[in-house]
Amino acid sequence: MKLSKIFPLLYWAFFIPNLALGAKVPLKYDNAVYEDAIYSVLLQQNGSEERLPMVSLGQSNSLLLRFDELRSENDYYQYRFIHCSQNWEPSDLQALDYIEGNFYENLENFSFSQNTYFQYTHYQILFPPRTMKPKLSGNYLLVVYRNFDESDIILSRKFVVIDEKVVVEGSISQSSQVEFRFTKQEVDFVVKYENVEIPNPLLDVHAVILQNVNWNTAIYNLKPRFLNRGVMDFNYDKENNFWGVNEFRFFDLRSLRNASPGVRSKYFDEMKRPVSELFLQRSRKGQTYLFDRDFNGKMVLENNDGSGRDPNISSDYVKVEFHYKSHYGELDKPIYVFGELTDWKIKEEFQLQYDKSSDKYYCEALLKQGYYSYWYVTPEENKPLFPNLADTEGSHFQTENDYHVLIYHKNQFLKYDELIGVARFSSYGAQKR
Repeated sequence: MKLSKIFPLLYWAFFIPNLALGAKVPLKYDNAVYEDAIYSVLLQQNGSEERLPMVSLGQSNSLLLRFDELRSENDYYQYRFIHCSQNWEPSDLQALDYIEGNFYENLENFSFSQNTYFQYTHYQILFPPRTMKPKLSGNYLLVVYRNFDESDIILSRKFVVIDEKVVVEGSISQSSQVEFRFTKQEVDFVVKYENVEIPNPLLDVHAVILQNVNWNTAIYNLKPRFLNRGVMDFNYDKENNFWGVNEFRFFDLRSLRNASPGVRSKYFDEMKRPVSELFLQRSRKGQTYLFDRDFNGKMVLENNDGSGRDPNISSDYVKVEFHYKSHYGELDKPIYVFGELTDWKIKEEFQLQYDKSSDKYYCEALLKQGYYSYWYVTPEENKPLFPNLADTEGSHFQTENDYHVLIYHKNQFLKYDELIGVARFSSYGAQKR
């Protein structure tokens, strides 16, 4: 073959793939993945399944970030922190103001998959390291990037740093609004600040409420309704309401050898790669509420077939087939799989396609071995990235959900939002009104 023909082949074989890996996109101040090869991103408190990524200012507790890159070679990554406002916008502070030590660190903890059908490289970050400590409380964005180029971003994750100064007490109950009494949950709470100097709490204190640690559906910018002897009252009737929705659906991929809950069949495709077909799921709209101990949309990446090997690198990837049937055939809006497995976002790769011949919806997704809980959702009208569950899951005030209340105070001296209180509540056994 002539050299003139060989060179284009070499160009397409080597230059184009590397160019794709180095694709640069704007930073989002959100939980986001910027490259298609990045899978199974999971951030949690180290040594715990607690999903609110929080560390205490001046303490030694840490967070663990794990992710895979579906390549058989490692890359060279660094990471940094960015301080943000309570609404996840970049603050006016410089890195020197909120970081003690280095402004970035190398990501050096990686390992290669072993005895898996899909080859990948597994990465872990235990942070913050001793060489890069936050000096201020508040919201932070962790940014992972390639080859010391801060514009070549791989992923970003939200986490918070707390300087606990106040006490938050609250409860979950039925909505105070008559029309939503059986479908929504109300989060009422008070903040005790008797021994804390807050010059203007009615203006400078705001609360954020999270349901199941989903930042995308969070309620922001709640102000105290009134003050009473060192107590801020946040007992609203409308502004603090969430849809109760329904208990999450689930399936178990921790074993590729044995029968698993939620999985109808397991087989290997023509390329000898594992496939798991889930049982057909149906719309739960209009159904009576049934209690089920679920995992509130979370995923647990584990492997029961590993024989003692590290599940982070011995777990395989599985093509998962989702099947769903609506009460009304094909809906006039798309349906998506939704939960922590989708980053709590409506993603095109998790959209179901309608098959007229079977009158069912179907989609495929590549997932790592583990336990997954999820919902089926449609996009909210005029909010294409916001989930609507009315046609797919229904909503009940009795549904068990986890809630976190975060209290922010505007530091008028340094002009940043400090996080001064956090509390967690469960709606299990929600009080009837």
